Amino acid sequence: MKRRSVLALAGSVTAVSFSGCSSTQEEPNDQTADRSDDDGDDDEPDVEDGDTSESNTSSSDCDEVEYEEEDGYILISNITQLQCIGDADDAPLDGDYKLTQNIDASETEQWNDGAGFDPIGECDLLEGECQGEIFTGRFDGNGYEIVGLYIDRTDEIGLFSSVDSRDLMPAASNIKNVTLVDVNVSGESRVGGLVGVSDAGRITNASVTGVINGNESVGGLVGFNNTDAEVVDSDAEVDVTGESLVGGLVGWNTDDTTFDGQIEGSSATGRVEGDERVGGLVGNNGGDIENSHTEVDVTGNERVGGLVGDNTFGRTTGSHSRNEVSGEEQVGGLVGFSREGDVFDSYAAGDVTGDERVGGLVGENRGRVEESYAEGTVTGDDAVGGLAGRNGVVRVSDDGEIRDSYATGMVTGNEDAGGLVGDNGSEGEITTSYATGNVTSDGFGAGGLVGTNSSGSSSGNILQSYAMGDVVGDAHVGGLVGFNGDGTVSETYATGGVTAGDFVGGLIGDNIDGSITASYWDTASSGLDESAGGEGLATSEMQGPEAESNMDGFDFENVWNTTPAYPEFD
Repeated sequence: MKRRSVLALAGSVTAVSFSGCSSTQEEPNDQTADRSDDDGDDDEPDVEDGDTSESNTSSSDCDEVEYEEEDGYILISNITQLQCIGDADDAPLDGDYKLTQNIDASETEQWNDGAGFDPIGECDLLEGECQGEIFTGRFDGNGYEIVGLYIDRTDEIGLFSSVDSRDLMPAASNIKNVTLVDVNVSGESRVGGLVGVSDAGRITNASVTGVINGNESVGGLVGFNNTDAEVVDSDAEVDVTGESLVGGLVGWNTDDTTFDGQIEGSSATGRVEGDERVGGLVGNNGGDIENSHTEVDVTGNERVGGLVGDNTFGRTTGSHSRNEVSGEEQVGGLVGFSREGDVFDSYAAGDVTGDERVGGLVGENRGRVEESYAEGTVTGDDAVGGLAGRNGVVRVSDDGEIRDSYATGMVTGNEDAGGLVGDNGSEGEITTSYATGNVTSDGFGAGGLVGTNSSGSSSGNILQSYAMGDVVGDAHVGGLVGFNGDGTVSETYATGGVTAGDFVGGLIGDNIDGSITASYWDTASSGLDESAGGEGLATSEMQGPEAESNMDGFDFENVWNTTPAYPEFD
């Protein structure tokens, strides 16, 4: 057990010593000693540092710190009692704790030669699991606040170094109702405002505001959310910076194909900045995210997303992001990169800027996207799409599937720019989806739906989809697809205006070895009567009940409905 000695303050604190290190702090003057709301602001809670009935300072070991108990809980009323959890004889790591008042933790900035608060418990991460003196009890913040917590250490840091709830009753939370205000936490790896490593821990109704800095696995609430760990109904309003695996709420949310890590009903606001695998909510997600959202400005280099940076093996459901996202490669309004991951019933509403594989929802999709949409403006250079920059991959068999989804934002790129998908590569599948945003490109491959459809070893498929945006480009430009290599296009239509120099078509700009069936474009609205595939129709032939008789091959019984305008999905 790590031992701490303290100079505990009953009234004011002149010195604090933990782990043999000491520092001094000026005694507060009469105006600052009283922590009540003397400024008349009734909205601010009183922040207490414990019993102020005595004025002298006493020196003691953590074993001499006294605690009271009530209804099975050990009561915490000051920062000294909080610091001594796990070191005092009456405060074991498997105990049940409850706050009884707000706690002023601002003095921790002066502790331990500037290292600050020593996180509760210890964790030595070996083969993905914590080894050491882990907090396995319960901690109930009871609606009170801990204000001004300061930590500047190395690995596995937060208010708690590590937590584990596996020994508790099923569904029991071991951290709940905790509010940390104005934290300042800095470290290296597995850094969080509340918890460094949650190894099967369950955190509910927790909140953090402040600044979090680290290198790897850095999160506003939790640094490393591992093995059956859960975060429920929690939020962070933070400024988070790091290098890798950086998230507004959680840095790393498991990496297990069994979807162990759970984040539900949670959110993040503020700013997140890192290098790779950077997300507004989660840096790297290999678990489940449900009904969560962000309003975080996110900046990074590679695998950067408004909600999730890297969604390999992860699942995101019923979630959204409303924030600006910028990066270099694999940049998405919701998810930067997704491999064998799922995005269901989710959306992104912020503008997205990047270089390669840039999408309004997903930068690069090698998984499934269903019933989702994006409505922000998307700007990039290569493989730029209103929904996904790239779907599937080039020269590698790695499926990407988009179904029942759409994009409405304007898309600007250089090569492979599409209203829905910039590059629909090998094994890329697009079904019952559409795009309405305008597309502008300075280079090769621009389409109202897809810039380039399949240029790899396996074909990309577009089925039962449409595009309505105007398309302007240099070469290989089409109302639906700019360049179709060996892909399949069936049961589709396009209505937008098309303007280009070479290889231009109302539906398909250029088709090499692909198959185009049951597909149409509006010759009037497009301004073109030519295409590298499909059939041109007059506006009146594609609208109203006339569409059913003129658009041969369309499944009007199960997929399409006629409307006074163009056909829509059933």
